[in-house]
Amino acid sequence: MGHGHGPNSTKSHDITTPVGARIQVKGVGDRTTASGKFNPFRSFDFDTAVFLVLAAGAFELVLAREVSSAEAESISGYSKHTIGRPDSRASEQRAGVDVTAEMRAGYLALDSAHAP
Repeated sequence: MGHGHGPNSTKSHDITTPVGARIQVKGVGDRTTASGKFNPFRSFDFDTAVFLVLAAGAFELVLAREVSSAEAESISGYSKHTIGRPDSRASEQRAGVDVTAEMRAGYLALDSAHAP
């Protein structure tokens, strides 16, 4: 896919695409209730965020949503306890664009490329 991980010291994003788009990735297991939280944002210095919900006990994608930085910030609430902005899973299930099929296809392509 041509994506690279950001440097370990990059707090604002996890992946940079070949054209320079900065993507923040947040994931949670589906065992978490709808009121469960993704890890908080500490910065909104990215272009888009992708929220991934994975099946409990397996590395199977249940849901993936892509949202802009501005939309991610608007659905996040500030938390003094975490000094960041945590996100409820329920908010992300309605926000942005459903990219579940695209993410599953990408995972299958990577899995096939690394199969013996």
